[in-house]
Formats: sequence, C-alpha cells, structure tokens
Amino acid sequence: MLAFGLLLWAVFTAPGATFAVLHPLAGVLFAACLALRIVAAVEPPRPMEPQGISPPSEPPPLYSVLVALYQESAVVDRLVRALSALDWPASRIEVKLICEGDDAATIRAVERAIAGRSQFELVVVPPCEPRTKPKALNYALPLTAGEFLVLYDAEDEPDPGQLREAFRRFRRGTADLVCLQAPLVVRNGADNWLAGIFALEYAALFRRFLPWLARHGFPVPLGGTSNHFVRSRLVEIGGWDSHNVTEDADLGMRFYRAGYRVETLSCPTMEDAPERWTVWHRQRTRWTKGWAQTWLVHMRQPGVLLRQIGLRNFVVVQLLFVGMLASTLAHPVFLALAILTLVNFASNGLSNAYQALIFGLDLFNAVGGYAAFIALSIGALDARERVGLVKYYPLLYLYWLLIAFAALRAVGQLVSAPHLWEKTPHDIRSRADPRDARYRLEPHFGED
Repeated sequence: MLAFGLLLWAVFTAPGATFAVLHPLAGVLFAACLALRIVAAVEPPRPMEPQGISPPSEPPPLYSVLVALYQESAVVDRLVRALSALDWPASRIEVKLICEGDDAATIRAVERAIAGRSQFELVVVPPCEPRTKPKALNYALPLTAGEFLVLYDAEDEPDPGQLREAFRRFRRGTADLVCLQAPLVVRNGADNWLAGIFALEYAALFRRFLPWLARHGFPVPLGGTSNHFVRSRLVEIGGWDSHNVTEDADLGMRFYRAGYRVETLSCPTMEDAPERWTVWHRQRTRWTKGWAQTWLVHMRQPGVLLRQIGLRNFVVVQLLFVGMLASTLAHPVFLALAILTLVNFASNGLSNAYQALIFGLDLFNAVGGYAAFIALSIGALDARERVGLVKYYPLLYLYWLLIAFAALRAVGQLVSAPHLWEKTPHDIRSRADPRDARYRLEPHFGED
C-alpha cells in the first residue's frame, strides 16, 4: 500500500516525469509477458494420451466427485446424466452435490434427479459467510473418502473416460504429482462473437499454455473445474481458500509452494461460455479480482516465496499474475499510444533513438499481444473448430477493451467488496439439443 501511495503521489505531483519513467518499465514488463506466450505458441505440443482409455489393470479405487450448486435447478438433470455417464464403477464412485441451505429450488431438483442413484448424495451447507464456492467445497471435503477427488461445475459435461485417464496418470506419475487439470472446451462458441472469443481463449489456455507451463515445471494456475486431486494431498494443504474468489489459481500456487506438481489431461470437459455481456462482465470481474487477491496473498512475504520456488519460477509468477493484471488494465493505453505515435511518425518522423525505442516497444506489445493469442488459439483448434471460430478474430480488439473495463471494476471491488462472488448463470445449453454437433466438438490436443 505504501508503494501504491507513493506512486499516486508521484502521478499527481510530477505526472510528466512519472509517465516518462513508468512507460518504458511497463513496456518491458508487458513485452516479457508476451514473450512467455510467444515461446509457448511456437513450441510444438507433445502428443497427449489418446482419449480411448483402457480399463485399469487393478481394482479401481474409490473416486470422490464434488459439485457446488447454487441457484442451478435448471441444469441439475443434465448434470446428473453427465456424471452418471462417467466410465467408473458405480460402486467405486461417490458424488457429492453441494447446495446452500437456503436454495430450496436447487435442493428439490437434486433430490428428484438423484432418486434411486446410490452413488449420489445431497450435501446441504448451512447459510453463512462467506457465500463462496470454495467455502461450500471445504464444507464437503471432510465427508469424502476417495483416494482421488475431482471437482466439476454445474454445467460441465466431462468426457466419460476422464476419470480413467486421470487414474492411469496418477499411477504412472511420481509421488509429487498431486493434481491433473482437464482441458475445458466451450460447446456454444458458434452462438455469438462473445462466446466465440471465449472459446478461443479456453483453447489457447487449456490446450496450449497450461500444458506448456506444466511441461516446463512452472507454476500452473488451475482452472475452476475438472481438477483431479490426490485427496490426501488436498487435505494436507488445507483445501481451498474460502475467501478467494478464484480459489483455483490460489490452489495451484499453494501446491507449487509445497513442492508438488500439476500436470494436464487430454480428455476434455465441455462447458458453456457466457453469451450475454452482463453475465460475461460479472464473471470476468470476479476472475480478475481473484487473481489480484492470489498475487497479494502469495506476495505478503516475497522473500519466503522466492526461497521456496526459486528465482526462475518467481519471475514466471510475476509475469503470470502482475503481467496479466497490469497488461489487462494498460492495454487500451498502449494501443492508443501506439496508434498516436504511428500517426505522429507518419507526419513528422521520430526525433531521437529513445522515441524510436519506445514506439517499437509499444507497437510490439500492442500488435504482438494479438499475434500471440491468435497463434496459441489457432494452434489448439482442429479444422472443424477453426471453421466456426476464426471469423471472430477481427473482434478481438473489442473483446480486450471489454476485459480492461472489467479489470477496472475488479480493482474497485478489490477494495469495496473483495469477497463478493458474482454468480455465473448456467442454464444456456439446458435449452439446447445435446445431439447438436456444434456442442460436440472433438478437441485437438496433438500435432496436425
């Protein structure tokens, strides 16, 4: 806070000098963040396990499944069908559907949907603060008994072979492998431009960038669903942070600090992207606020963090968290500066080497950001997905401006409502025909 106060003082007392110092420093930071993604984009992905997963050679262990539900009565039937389709013996799986005690409609829907299904159980959480998903998960965690545990969201449709792939990976992995992240694939990306670019984001993140981070031994910020855990290790580190609104990113950091590894799977989970700006805006605000919370928590003692994870990984953490937050907020500024400098260059040229350097840095950050995103996402898509989604790339600049707007709101909420969980409705595809080919994309995980 002291540093932030000093920065504000400098901005108001000497804005010109402050900008002259901060501009190149911020440009270098953003360029380093961009370089990380460029390297991930150009490195060929390793072929992952086939999605046809053979049965285990040993008796399957008990697998726990947790799903936190709040105001989700519209999707409960579909969720229960999707979880019932998981290729795992019904006698060796326990599914805990977790509802808030004052959510009567969802409780009734769960009771109807799981009637006669012995592997399912309703868990009712007494209404209390904080009203967050991780609080509900922590309430249910002591009630689980599986050797492995997986977390899903209400709208998820996991690949039936996902548990078998995770089990085989855990058995083949070393003792420090404690979490596996399944890729999340958007099934409604063809519906409108907002969902389409969201689908491109998920393709870039879950099929290229997170696997690249895991492959090189970097910290992996988890997605909020389809996380498979060695349950005892999850209990060991204390479960989820009930007050963090992106408990997934925080959990990935805590695993890494404890000396454990996160890897990625190939069997996907299908889910829905927001199709309305108001829904998307609230969700993106929460994500940005949660990443800021995670960085602040883990940087309370930066020296301790540095000793625990080493210099290389400490730098990557700064690029992942500070870089993402700062570049999100500053992208419109850098885009405008690059355009203005380009116009000025066309009219008057650049007067000195410093101006040329700053212009080149701004242009690299503005244009390179789009190029890296396109390279990461298009490299993750198969031919059929590309046909439906590449048409949205020209609107990427607008999407990123909307992200900046959400980030500004997140900064305000970080002060005024840090633990507010703005819920994302999950009833879009419950009105769709599940046989529709648009929502049955076969994702591409290997090389062409």
